[in-house]
Amino acid sequence: MALSDHFNSALNNLALDMYANTYQARMESGAEPPKTREEFLQLFKTMFDVKVKPEKMDDDDDVVIIDPPPKVMETVSVEPTAKIDSRDLKKKLASFKFKPEGANRATQMELPYLPSCVDYSHSCQALQFSGGLFSPCLTRGQGICKSCVKTESKYGTIQDREDSEVDKRLKRKKISYGTWCARRGASREFVESWLKENAPEIVITEEDWVVDTKAVRAPRKKKSEKSASTSSDEETSSVESVEPASVVSVDAKAPPSVESVDANDAEKAKAKAENDAEKVKAKAVKDAEKAKAKAVKEAEKAKAKAEKEAEKAKAKAEKEAKKEEKAKAKAEKEAKKEEKAMAKAEKEPEKVDKIADKSAVLQTKKTEKLQDPQEEHDELSDDELEEENEHYKHKFWLDGKNYGVDNCNDLFEINENGDPSFAGTWDPESEEPVFE
Repeated sequence: MALSDHFNSALNNLALDMYANTYQARMESGAEPPKTREEFLQLFKTMFDVKVKPEKMDDDDDVVIIDPPPKVMETVSVEPTAKIDSRDLKKKLASFKFKPEGANRATQMELPYLPSCVDYSHSCQALQFSGGLFSPCLTRGQGICKSCVKTESKYGTIQDREDSEVDKRLKRKKISYGTWCARRGASREFVESWLKENAPEIVITEEDWVVDTKAVRAPRKKKSEKSASTSSDEETSSVESVEPASVVSVDAKAPPSVESVDANDAEKAKAKAENDAEKVKAKAVKDAEKAKAKAVKEAEKAKAKAEKEAEKAKAKAEKEAKKEEKAKAKAEKEAKKEEKAMAKAEKEPEKVDKIADKSAVLQTKKTEKLQDPQEEHDELSDDELEEENEHYKHKFWLDGKNYGVDNCNDLFEINENGDPSFAGTWDPESEEPVFE
């Protein structure tokens, strides 16, 4: 076998041994085995992180010695195997605060969207602005919480967070976590130290730590700091460089020059004055609009109140008029009733006389009938019936009783013997008896 064949065989065996060692180290670290093409390629890249150097030999300069690969544990990135529940994370975030040196109060820190480390299934699925991080709401519960429903999930949901079309539609301008921390003066060491103590399951990737320095606003200075000379130990934080012109490392620190600080102060003062003037102008316009809107609203309220009062007064007047009409009708009815009672009282003596006369006539006829027994069972002649009916203009039966009405509309009850007794009056209008 040629020397080159031996070399190729040895190299292949070495490669297989290196891959086996790398794979074993990954499994022992607790990470999941590679499943995709990209994960296998990453594992191969880690395996071939070796140095090749020539070793002088006696007779053959083609032979090389390959240094053994460095310990795999130092180069393999370990992904967390267990995720932290979003409900537990929210409780722990209450203590995640950073207080810059010289600041009066601490800043509440937040974390980026970490689907590989956090289980968001038990909290609100809507996103919050979070200073440009667009991280999940974390309110306990399923679906969308009440607060996010009211805002109609203004910034989208976890499901569409990585959708570029939704980013354009909702105007979501995302920033990296490194940029977010740089804006607040928080260092990477502080964040990682807090995570190590409180949430070791969370690992923030290098990509999340990259920050765009153009997106980092300069921290505001106090009046005392503006008047004082620039401190020699004044530093700015940044992250590892991705683009030479705009992105730097958060760990790198470079002191600014005094000239640039002075120029920046002058520009900031000018910009601040212009901004303040615009704010005053905008506030005046806004106040004027508010006053105008308030005046219109007050006028509408006064008009509505006047209309309501007018309607009330009209309804009250109508009610009083109806009441007066009712009282008038009642008074007329009482007057009629009184007139009728007086007329009745005037007729009472006449009625008594009439009743007596009728009783006498009937008694006479009865006596005559008794004197003539033969005619007792005979029917009355037509003349006698006509003579008897002359006393009544109307007769009728009611409830098994016979009644007669004379020409004065007096009502008499006629018994079996034909004897009348006063029973009341007859109402010619309703044609009904009025019993007393």
